[in-house]
Amino acid sequence: MFRFSLTIFSSAFLLFQVQPLIARFILPWFGGTPAVWSTCMLFFQLILLAGYSYAHLLNSYLTKQRQAIVHLSLLGLACLLLPIIPNESLQPNGDQSPVFQILLVLSATIGLPYFVVSTTGPLLQSWFAKTYPGRSPYRLFALSNFGSLVALLTYPFVFEPYLRQNTQAISWSTGFGLFALLCGWCAVEIYRLPDTDTSPKEIDEDEKSSANKFSDHSKPSPWRVMLWIGLSMVPSILLLAVTNQVCQEIAVVPFLWIVPLALYLITFIICFEAPALYYRPVFYPMFAISMLLAWTCLEMGVDAKMWLQATGLISAFFFGSMVCHGELSCNKPSNQYLTLYYLAISVGGALGGIFVVLIAPNIFESYLELHVGLILAIALTAIAFHARTENPFFKKVNFRISATVSIVLSIGLCVPFLHNAYTSIQKKDDETIVYRVRDFWGILTVSDSGSKEKDDELRKLLNGRINHGNQYKDQRWRLYKTTYYCEGSGVGLAVERHPKRQMVNPLNLKIGVIGLGTGTMAAWAEEGDEVLFYEINPEVKKVAEEFFFYLGESRQQKNAKVNVILGDARIQMMKQEKANALQNFDIIAVDAFSSDAIPRHLLTKECVELYQRHLHPDGIIAIHISNRFLDLEGICYRLGIELGYQPILINCNDPEDHWGYSNTWVLLTHSDEFQNDPIINMNRAEWKIEWQATYLEDFIKENGGNSKDSLLKEKEGLSQFRSSLSLDKKTEFDKLIAQHNLAEKQFDVLWTDDFGSLWQVIRLEFDLKSSWQDLKDWWQDSEDEEVEEED
Repeated sequence: MFRFSLTIFSSAFLLFQVQPLIARFILPWFGGTPAVWSTCMLFFQLILLAGYSYAHLLNSYLTKQRQAIVHLSLLGLACLLLPIIPNESLQPNGDQSPVFQILLVLSATIGLPYFVVSTTGPLLQSWFAKTYPGRSPYRLFALSNFGSLVALLTYPFVFEPYLRQNTQAISWSTGFGLFALLCGWCAVEIYRLPDTDTSPKEIDEDEKSSANKFSDHSKPSPWRVMLWIGLSMVPSILLLAVTNQVCQEIAVVPFLWIVPLALYLITFIICFEAPALYYRPVFYPMFAISMLLAWTCLEMGVDAKMWLQATGLISAFFFGSMVCHGELSCNKPSNQYLTLYYLAISVGGALGGIFVVLIAPNIFESYLELHVGLILAIALTAIAFHARTENPFFKKVNFRISATVSIVLSIGLCVPFLHNAYTSIQKKDDETIVYRVRDFWGILTVSDSGSKEKDDELRKLLNGRINHGNQYKDQRWRLYKTTYYCEGSGVGLAVERHPKRQMVNPLNLKIGVIGLGTGTMAAWAEEGDEVLFYEINPEVKKVAEEFFFYLGESRQQKNAKVNVILGDARIQMMKQEKANALQNFDIIAVDAFSSDAIPRHLLTKECVELYQRHLHPDGIIAIHISNRFLDLEGICYRLGIELGYQPILINCNDPEDHWGYSNTWVLLTHSDEFQNDPIINMNRAEWKIEWQATYLEDFIKENGGNSKDSLLKEKEGLSQFRSSLSLDKKTEFDKLIAQHNLAEKQFDVLWTDDFGSLWQVIRLEFDLKSSWQDLKDWWQDSEDEEVEEED
């Protein structure tokens, strides 16, 4: 028993420890988009399916001795492919299919080791059933899920923060070697068993009641196998769709990958290890409530606060998975069909991944896979509940009455999601959709609004639900700088006040731009200037060249050299450096957002050092940090200080004209002339750490305290000062202290390729009162719109 438990626990730990590890390795190669994780999950599910199929075939067609020999050979072969460190030769060139390239990289790096680990659960459980007839192997399944959960929870808190990526990969490879020895031990033991019929005996009553709740011990029918597949497919769809949605709106961070996956495993643990905890009168109502909360979040869209979006969507995913896995557990078969059962579960998981990663992007223009998952969860759990006529519930309630009520409730819950899905793809009354496409990197929508008669025809580009550029269509206004690149913006000042522009005879500038968007930065070019855009998404290049005019007008009207290089900016700049083609840029503008999340690998110390090598000695690095959920001030400030700059913060909160949006940029330069420019100094903003300290100092002085410096150096002095305040003042003081301490913490963060996470800079603004008011305002606005439509 011990050897089976230890082997299964270690295999499950390795199985899920490697998932965020390898995904984090290759995330920068593909632009840091949420789809990288979804594609990785598809790979893991497909390999898991292959592993479960392997276990089922071995168990069905080979003797115990041959099973042991085949598996020992496979273990030895997998060990020869260690360590699991991706080779840089596998990096994309910018013109391949990202999904295919990711699958290729993962196959070459961890394919066979991951396959071997994935076979362990069902194979060793079948070996356990042969070794210990009459004992239920399903607790080993719960132990496997527990090992997976430990791996997921320890990665972001134990391994990721303290070990370099290569060290993590070598540690995992060492762990795999130990696992191979344990698995070999089990294989040797099964080899020694006599080759006689040792099919599992009937499980005793205690085992049956504790592990098999409503299990059916007859031969599974095709319909029941299809039910297993469906009940495992829906949570897989919800897992990937919710993770993708949350990362798209907040940040592409391993922590937000791991939380849904950990909850997914917790539902398995509860339903298979402690099925009594799956109490339908509790989980079905909670499932319905969470569906309504998820619908509210989808309806509110960008108006919903971060914590509300994450909580609403993740709770719907959790309770949806809980009822699906609960019904899956209630429908598990006897031990002799164990590998078929796990094979069906893996088929369902793989189908869910295939739907989200391969099918949905090709049939939906919006992120509707979440809607599909929620609707399927509602329908399928209602079917599963009524699939077992021996359910004790039907002793109290007539089956037909229960089925009728379920149909009505299911339709009632599905209608809001169908309505939201319909409205999400409809254009607004005052706009015309010119072009919409969905690809690996997101959803691009080009729309027109305004009228030619009023000279306000405006073309807009959305990536997801975030504006990525505007341009007026009238010939007179086409080269006006708009949105985050307007007059007075940080990047605008970098161009206007660059030392080369201040000469009696101004010199041409060479500008590098990371992130194309609509190509607005080309409008800042003068005659003879060169602007080189780095863009990872070919569709963005197509949109900028075919539907917007910045690139073409800059070439024609200003005779500027404007070019676009496809591929991740960091990879392309590294290739240029290796080819001895340093660009000597005068300005590098970094604005590579995917929806509202910035790729972390473009703001690490190593990456900024790469920018430096491509920068003229008096050049300027301009980093756009406007964001709803991420506070990037401290990161950029620390990067600048670490690399010998005096960072300049430019807040353009009130653009001079209506062309621009409020925006924030950080400028890094060694040019004394630029640093001392009076226009730059006039537009400098105070850093958050500075004004937080000023607020605190003013509060202390206004309330009779000593200077901030003396108080902050002595905790005892702060404590004494606080004790002298009234209750209201104490609350205000505590809030100021918390904000000051958070700012200090954020300004102390330095991202490197090995260490650092977007989680460190997420704004965790949890204000229930404010969120409730936002919800009421949204509801009132919705009612007002309906009244206007009726009028």
